[in-house]
Amino acid sequence: MANNVAETIDERGYLTGQKQGYNRAEFKNSNHGAAVALVGASTESHTALLVGACTSAVSAVAGQIFVGVNDSDVTNNHGSVTFAARVGLPTLEQWRSGGAFECARQPRRVIQASILAATDLPDSLNPAMITEGLATARDELRGCLSQSPARGTVKLAVSVGPDGRVTSVSIKAAPDRTLALCAATAVQNAIFPPTRSGGAFGYPFVF
Repeated sequence: MANNVAETIDERGYLTGQKQGYNRAEFKNSNHGAAVALVGASTESHTALLVGACTSAVSAVAGQIFVGVNDSDVTNNHGSVTFAARVGLPTLEQWRSGGAFECARQPRRVIQASILAATDLPDSLNPAMITEGLATARDELRGCLSQSPARGTVKLAVSVGPDGRVTSVSIKAAPDRTLALCAATAVQNAIFPPTRSGGAFGYPFVF
C-alpha cells in the first residue's frame, strides 16, 4: 500500500520506521479494511466515499483523489490493494441526483491474454475497430434521445488507450449541452479492440 505521495507503507502501517495514522472521522462507521476515497483537499471541503468493489460518484468539489483503506488498527495489516480511478462526465440523471452509487455494469470483451502476443496486435485503431468499439455504446447513445429534446449533430474527439479503454472525450460541437454530455459519457464507457499504441479520432453523432 502507498500514501498519496507514492511512499510505500509496509504491512504493519509503517513508513520509514514510523507508524502512520490516516484515519478520518468520515469513515469511522465503515468496515475495517474497506476501500475509501476523498476528493478535494483533505483539510478543506471534500467528498468522502466508501468505495466498495466499484463506486461512481458526482463530487461536489474538484481536486485530487486520495484513496486508501479504512484502518482502525494498523498493527494487523497484510496484503495489498489496487485502485483504478476514471474521471468522466456524469449523465443528466446522475448530475441531478448527485451522491454516490454502484457502477453500472458495462459489457466487457474477454481476451485470451495468454495466447494474444503483443506482436499480434495492430499498431493503432482503424475505421473498422472504431465502428466495433462505438457499437458497445450504442444503447447508451440511444438513451440520450430521452435526455434532451434537442436534435442535431454532436461532434466528439475521442482518445483511446492501448487496452481499448477511452482515456478522454472532448466536445467539439453540439446543439445542446445536455445532449452533448450524455453522448460524451456514453462514448467514455465504450470498449475498443486492443492495439499497441491506442488511437484518437473525431466522430459526428447525429441525433
